[in-house]
Amino acid sequence: MGLSQTFGLISLYAISSIINVLRTTTRNSTALAMYKRQVPTFVIMAVLYTSDCEPGSKFWKAISFIKHMHNSSSKGSIRAKSNPINQKDMVLSQFLFLGFPLARGEMCGFHGITKEEQEGFIHFWRVIGYLLGIEERFNLCSFPTHKVIDICDLLIDQAFRPEIQKKLPLMLETSNYVCNVVSTVIPELTTTFALNHVYNMVQKKHTIKKIPDPIYLETNFIVGFYYKCMVFMMVYLMSFSIFRIIKNGIYGLNILLLRTFPIFSFFKYGIADSFINFSI
Repeated sequence: MGLSQTFGLISLYAISSIINVLRTTTRNSTALAMYKRQVPTFVIMAVLYTSDCEPGSKFWKAISFIKHMHNSSSKGSIRAKSNPINQKDMVLSQFLFLGFPLARGEMCGFHGITKEEQEGFIHFWRVIGYLLGIEERFNLCSFPTHKVIDICDLLIDQAFRPEIQKKLPLMLETSNYVCNVVSTVIPELTTTFALNHVYNMVQKKHTIKKIPDPIYLETNFIVGFYYKCMVFMMVYLMSFSIFRIIKNGIYGLNILLLRTFPIFSFFKYGIADSFINFSI
């Protein structure tokens, strides 16, 4: 799970209906619980992007695991007399993976993406959405590329921005848990940076003419300077292919460490709890 998906997940946790589901489960209620939930996500994402989509494959097993998790969360929510996961929640979850890369690409470090690559990316998530049970009429990716981007902009304006502005305590707490987990593979990520950047991304500006100030959460000079350095990296440095190659290589190495010898997790979760036995 890279930076763009982390930003998407933070936005998702701002949605009231999804937060209500979280209240009924213990999978996200503590820092360690979030770690145990999100580590398999790193494995699943790698499988989805690298395996063939055919029955019996690792791809198929990953889809089955995700569906099982959704069903488990829905049943837990129903038992707690709350609402189960519905089509709206699933579409908003679909946004998690493609919304910011498509609608706010350069702010997430995506540069030089061709139309063909965008179309392939959208088709990929259309198939996954279908396999997970999103009806075709609701599937975010069932439209031409420009329409999908317009819908992502609409979701940002009408669904995510108003909720993010509320600064719900549970959203802020859960976002902190998420960022702590992701920092085990992307060490430079901080909660303050992520929340400030998500807030700036959901504003109406589609491109950056100058690096914005961090205004969502209060920062001192050092934290504010660090924020601007991180944005500079994504908006400008990531436009160079050599920098992207190095960054992706480091990310891949850290994922390997997380699965075999999670040294960066030792300091956050303890040695014994850092090892998560998960495979597909």
